[in-house]
Amino acid sequence: MGLVRACCCCIFAIVAIVLVPVALLMVQPVNDALTVYTQQNLSPGPLMATFQTFQTFAGLGSCFSLPLSKPMLIACSRGAIPMGLYVPAHGWGGDGVGLKAGEPGGKGMFVFAHKAVTSYMNQPDLMRNSDIFIASSVSEIWEAKGLVPKGFFPLVIQMNTDDPERIKRRNFMNEFFPALMHPPEMDVVGAATHAGLTQKPWVLTDASAAERLVSALLFQALFGYLPPNDILDAVHKWADYGKACAVGKCQPGTDGPTVWGTFTKILASIEETQVGKAFLEAASQYGFAEPEARLKEILFITNFAGVGGTSDNVGAALYAVHKDPTMRQLFWENPESFVIEAARLYPGVAGMLTINNKHRTLTLGNGRVVEAPAGQEFYTWNSAGNIDPTVFGGPQQSQEYARQFHPDRQNLTKMLTWNAELDRILACESTAGCPGAGAARPCPGTRLALKISIEVMKYVLTVTDPISKGGEL
Repeated sequence: MGLVRACCCCIFAIVAIVLVPVALLMVQPVNDALTVYTQQNLSPGPLMATFQTFQTFAGLGSCFSLPLSKPMLIACSRGAIPMGLYVPAHGWGGDGVGLKAGEPGGKGMFVFAHKAVTSYMNQPDLMRNSDIFIASSVSEIWEAKGLVPKGFFPLVIQMNTDDPERIKRRNFMNEFFPALMHPPEMDVVGAATHAGLTQKPWVLTDASAAERLVSALLFQALFGYLPPNDILDAVHKWADYGKACAVGKCQPGTDGPTVWGTFTKILASIEETQVGKAFLEAASQYGFAEPEARLKEILFITNFAGVGGTSDNVGAALYAVHKDPTMRQLFWENPESFVIEAARLYPGVAGMLTINNKHRTLTLGNGRVVEAPAGQEFYTWNSAGNIDPTVFGGPQQSQEYARQFHPDRQNLTKMLTWNAELDRILACESTAGCPGAGAARPCPGTRLALKISIEVMKYVLTVTDPISKGGEL
């Protein structure tokens, strides 16, 4: 009995050591004071990493009361972390950057202010580490675990902005898939029926149903066919493993070869479609030595960013409705603005890892001057730039207003979720990007993701509450 009591006391002490600092940091003035102290006085290293870890958990505290649904938690966490960790104590002045702890060698910077994020993302010679996918080392995480065979990477999204190979791939993608530039009309009811979703109870926290409908519509728009249920199952089985591994958190027991086998099952189904066959022929004529490698790449991006990112966007919009049921009517007043605002506060693309292309002397918002050597890693945090009060704070430049859900806000299309200001992306005449117009490397599926998000939200909200639209679909 004494041993049990001692163990319980130890566990209680450990929990207290972790939870008490987190609880304190959930008090905004305490969090702000710690941020000011760490950014003003500490150099990147273990101590700063400890503080920032506690701040990250504190930012997630607002998500604890949510139903345990994947899209809800993802949506909440992407908004909560920058709200708790990156604002407002860093100061929105200066060069719009801060110190990031925990990087290799204890070095790192994050770029968080709107003006700084847009500036860094639109460098014509922006550099990336081709061994890094999202937050994982390809050589150490993906290839070692067998999730992806050697030679598959780098993907186009890992390449430097001015890399001729990247430009060639992006241009080909833009030319071959007209749905990226001009999303087609969609038979949402037909896609839902095909995926068997009309037989399931639709509730706002149903993660799998919304994701499956996103997948069905995305594959139909790009590849011209509705995947059967076993392929939809494969898409989401792969995504569950792949997205976790991309941020260095492979699920326990992940069998890499099995996961890659799941991907090749999806690939085989695409290769049998007319679009798949046409893609391979067109890639060969375009001058690619390995056409199938390009099809694998586009499918990988479709599964990871297309299905994953668009599902997250829908999850964010559903989260907004779940938090406040009166948001239903606000959605119907302007579905596009509603989805864009959800993507602003809870971005599917929270940021991007880049490499500093030259030595810089930078001034933090608190006045501290730091040196950033060439070759150092930089994180551009779209999620923080999206709540910059100098852009989204209204006439009073209010931080509180910038963090609230208002689809009718001024400057809504200045949001950065799709790796550039949305209005600049939509003004481009190519999904490959337009560097001179401030959208050097936007997400190629921006328009399609926006369209699908709106259509899926219309379907979900109508099915869950047909009276709000005057009847059944």
